[in-house]
Amino acid sequence: MEFLKSIFGDNSLTYAEFEAALQNNKEIKLANLASGLYVDKDKLEKSEFKANELQTQLNAANDAIKGFKDLDVDGLKNGIKTWEKKYMDDTKALQDKLIKQTKDSKIDFALMNAKAKNIKAVRALLDHDKITIDGDNLIGLSDQLSQITKENPYLFGDGNQNPPPPAGGTTPPDVSKMSDDEYYAYMTKKKE
Repeated sequence: MEFLKSIFGDNSLTYAEFEAALQNNKEIKLANLASGLYVDKDKLEKSEFKANELQTQLNAANDAIKGFKDLDVDGLKNGIKTWEKKYMDDTKALQDKLIKQTKDSKIDFALMNAKAKNIKAVRALLDHDKITIDGDNLIGLSDQLSQITKENPYLFGDGNQNPPPPAGGTTPPDVSKMSDDEYYAYMTKKKE
């Protein structure tokens, strides 16, 4: 408050004296705070900073809005629909593949349990369209398997049994047990 001593000194002043002392003073300016003429410097700087920040945010928001105005909403919707369809189709294809693999492995396991000598050969005789999978169960396999077993018993059982003789012929000898001379004689006779 030392700055007021230059105006008042050690005396009290009337309003007219006070007004005259301030008229030529460049250091002190009076303002009516109620009319908003005076603002604290710190408040002013904070308000200016805040206004600049808000203007920056407003500009960024306006740029974003402008970018959205240029956006093709219908194109995005169609793109989303396309991707959803692709996702659904791919998911269905993977599920179908998984079901087929599960079905095939369960059929192979069932054929091994039925002691099929050649799983591929027995699989070829199955009608796969009539076999469905329900949880852990194969529906339609047991009927087909029993029919194939009745018609082709040589495809099942222990691996030590020989296949049935060819129609109109005899069972060929086991060449692995022949001596070289016996084998040569057998092959020469077979060629004739």
